[in-house]
Amino acid sequence: MAQIEEMWGHQDTLFKQITESGDWGHEHGADWTFADVPYHLAYCNHDLVARAVECGRDLPAEEQIAFNSPADVNAWNAHKFAERPADQTVEQTLAQLQASRDEIRRVAAGLTDADLERPTWFPFIFGMGDGWVPASMPLNFCLTHDWSEFMQLRIHAGAEAPVPSPGITSQYLGAMIGM
Repeated sequence: MAQIEEMWGHQDTLFKQITESGDWGHEHGADWTFADVPYHLAYCNHDLVARAVECGRDLPAEEQIAFNSPADVNAWNAHKFAERPADQTVEQTLAQLQASRDEIRRVAAGLTDADLERPTWFPFIFGMGDGWVPASMPLNFCLTHDWSEFMQLRIHAGAEAPVPSPGITSQYLGAMIGM
């Protein structure tokens, strides 16, 4: 959690810089704007981390989505973006992101080492299993996914700082190499 909190602090610093520049509408790749990034992080944090870890084996079957390809991930993201109200403000999105972080904090606070080993649903199957993984995996995903989204946003924003600690970057690289 200390590394996740560090990443959230870096994100908040970058989000503050974007707010101060008034540049939330800046393009972020082909389809997104800067304002889309915290929204994406919020629903990923909620659905793929907090809810999955909290429910464990009790996650309802209809929520046990499976990504068997990058196209499945893209379709899910498109579905989640379609759910966002058209008039949602950046401030509302940042509050939604904060709420998802608070959910993760609450869920993680009660976890023991044994809890980190209990089965939890994680949709990134890509033909490699049935979706049940140790609860530690969604938490590791939170860290590496947040690093990835942060670094992409930092590059698109032309920001040189903040810089995640070497331990977080190593964690990300290890996760990607291990895939």
